[in-house]
Amino acid sequence: MTRILILDNTIINVDNEIDATNLLSQGAWEMPQADVKRLFGNLANTASNSNCSITKLPEGGYNIVFNKPSDETLLQEAKENKLNEIRVKRDEALESGLIYKEHTFQTREKDKLNINGAVTNLILDMQSNSNTITEIIWIDINDERVVFTPQEFLNFASMVAYHTQEITFKANAIKEKIEQANSKEELDLITWENE
Repeated sequence: MTRILILDNTIINVDNEIDATNLLSQGAWEMPQADVKRLFGNLANTASNSNCSITKLPEGGYNIVFNKPSDETLLQEAKENKLNEIRVKRDEALESGLIYKEHTFQTREKDKLNINGAVTNLILDMQSNSNTITEIIWIDINDERVVFTPQEFLNFASMVAYHTQEITFKANAIKEKIEQANSKEELDLITWENE
């Protein structure tokens, strides 16, 4: 439960008894919980001097003035929302898999670690001139076994790395566009699909 206390015209959200007692001892006054619920609903924890001012009226009640967020604040919030949207799209793309030789392979982080481990073993085998690895069997997204020659597997691993790099670069380019946007309208035109 969030309690709203006002000390010297400063709105303070408190969620523990120790802070509330301390503020009250300094001369703060507390808005009754019924009024907090009625006026702020579930958003009591967001009440602050940046978005409203609260004055206790001598005859009882309160004068609450909600400040309209500045255009810059609204733009920053819209940018943050757009960045979160792009992060989700990036993560979905990174984990959506990769088609190679008519098979779809998973490309989650753990899959890429496994691929890198197999590449390391393969390279060590090649460098030692033992060449004991003549084929690599990998499982596709449908649990079908796919046989690779060492060179095919290196090509596959290279494609996975390139796939990851392209998605990451795309996300970074979109992030730069978002940061440079000067209006909500500009932000609305920026989508994962359009880039």
